[in-house]
Amino acid sequence: MFSSVFVSLLAVATAVGARVPPPVPVYALTPSLVPFHTITTTNTTEAGVALTDPTLILCSKPNCSGLCYRFLLVDTPNWSCQAVRPNPFLSVGIDNPGGQDLDFAVGVVFTGSVCPRGSLVVLPTANQCYNLTPTGNGWIRIGEVSTPSA
Repeated sequence: MFSSVFVSLLAVATAVGARVPPPVPVYALTPSLVPFHTITTTNTTEAGVALTDPTLILCSKPNCSGLCYRFLLVDTPNWSCQAVRPNPFLSVGIDNPGGQDLDFAVGVVFTGSVCPRGSLVVLPTANQCYNLTPTGNGWIRIGEVSTPSA
């Protein structure tokens, strides 16, 4: 009898004193089902970009649609946070028309994070569009890491 009363009191005390931790934000890249070769950009931020140079595409809507901007990756310094348009962006992809493996990776910084120490997720492959959860607000080139072409 005494042990069951003690267990009941302990359970009530634990339930009353327990605190629910705040929700942890989920940062995710979800591959788009839209074929990557159908993506067009409405704005190119780099003049004279060769058709074979890898570029980063950031778009205002899911599935690499809406207002999209293209950023040259070849001359971007490593570990330098890049402010972007559109801000925030909902989808992203590395356009690598040459098809060669890249000797660097590109990470996306999610809205609410501080670049570069925030929630950084690396794009796993080139020539693939990824939808973001939540939205993105920056990106960074990461050197000495390989990004395979899809």
